[in-house]
Amino acid sequence: MKKFTDIDVIPVVRETLSPKEFIDLVAASPDLIQRTAIKLPVLGAAGFGQISVEYTRPRYKSLARFKPVAR
Repeated sequence: MKKFTDIDVIPVVRETLSPKEFIDLVAASPDLIQRTAIKLPVLGAAGFGQISVEYTRPRYKSLARFKPVAR
């Protein structure tokens, strides 16, 4: 008998990506991108800024597993 596992997902229509994640998205599926906006880096902070992406249709991402808090 097969045992099924539930996966909780949430639809994502808009998210902020790192430059590497954005380049990977453009290479893999450029048709998913409807609109982008560049968030410039802050002087003195680490990193190269971020890219805000709005998708043409929702992408479904799994929710993080519940981690109980130690008491």
